[in-house]
Amino acid sequence: HYDRIILDLAAGIDASLLRLARAADRLVIVTTEEPTALTDAYAVVKLLHLQGAKIAPWVVVNMAENRTKGRKIFDQFA
Repeated sequence: HYDRIILDLAAGIDASLLRLARAADRLVIVTTEEPTALTDAYAVVKLLHLQGAKIAPWVVVNMAENRTKGRKIFDQFA
């Protein structure tokens, strides 16, 4: 019996990743400013939406130089 389970899933998109994401009560997508990381994160959010997922993911920008830079990266993502 667990209160929380945290899964760190690999980058990229595959069917098992999307299944686990759809089953989550809370989904946190962590990305960086790297173009490939942003592309992967965006693709996951887009595919979940297209598949009718009811969960609205939280997006976290990791490894930003400061809060302002992190917000700028998030705004580009959004």
